[in-house]
Amino acid sequence: MNSVHYTDKCLGDYFSKAKLQPWFKNTLLLLLPTIVIIRIKTGQCCSKDYRRIPLLIYGDVVKDSFHGITIDKIVSQNDISKTLLHQLELDANEFEWSRDLFNPVLPEFAFFEATDGVGWISPGGYFVYHRTLDRYLEYDIQAGLADSIIQDGKSYLQVLFQQFIDF
Repeated sequence: MNSVHYTDKCLGDYFSKAKLQPWFKNTLLLLLPTIVIIRIKTGQCCSKDYRRIPLLIYGDVVKDSFHGITIDKIVSQNDISKTLLHQLELDANEFEWSRDLFNPVLPEFAFFEATDGVGWISPGGYFVYHRTLDRYLEYDIQAGLADSIIQDGKSYLQVLFQQFIDF
């Protein structure tokens, strides 16, 4: 609790001082923890809860329509690029693997790598597959959606790797 209080105070002090700087009005700040300590204590590193990490986008350049809102969607770190570029009204076409978090019809999913395996999270469920063990370490998918969700995860990974190989 002390570290949370200390971090909060430091960030508050920083933002108060930053607002007084001439560069602040043209600056977009991101706060993205690399890890959430509660997740370490309560979950396995391959669980979907372990992967749930908040992102705070802050600054005067954030469009007014997005001030003070909370978005609770399944996304990944890949989606930060397109989101930021769209906020800054810059071209994001080069980031084909990225999605804009503020898109109201954003398809929700997240792919992640796990030690010697892969994970896929969607609204209908999630799985973590371990390649060496050739089994699912985590598997929680709504009835009737298993084939579809597993196929989505496999397809994403196949296209991703094919693009990497072709590069």
